[in-house]
Amino acid sequence: MSRIWAGTDCGKSHHHCLVLDAEGGTLLSRRVANDEPELLELIRDVLDIAGGDRVTWAMDMTGGEPALLIELLVGHGQELLYIPGIAVNRATDSYRSSRRRPSGLPSSTCRRWRARSGPWTGVSAAVTS
Repeated sequence: MSRIWAGTDCGKSHHHCLVLDAEGGTLLSRRVANDEPELLELIRDVLDIAGGDRVTWAMDMTGGEPALLIELLVGHGQELLYIPGIAVNRATDSYRSSRRRPSGLPSSTCRRWRARSGPWTGVSAAVTS
């Protein structure tokens, strides 16, 4: 079974999601508002693109701005990985001279380094109050 990588650059009012295949090819790049209908549509579209393959979601934050997205992903049984800020910063340094969008760093970092942290298994582990 193959896997695709959905990395999210989290923001207060919007998130940017970049979906990569196993070889690093872009399958989807979308900016979405941080509201439930748009996030649910994003999740549906990514799962449709996966076509039954595993999806690993990577985020650069664990609470606050992405709390709604995290809750929706956990509710859909999705695997979530946290990419620490230092890893994103180091990866940013390696892309400075290229045209690759920084918003793709969570997914490309996760895909390349296989995110050494384990998956979040529940909302309580991922969302802080």
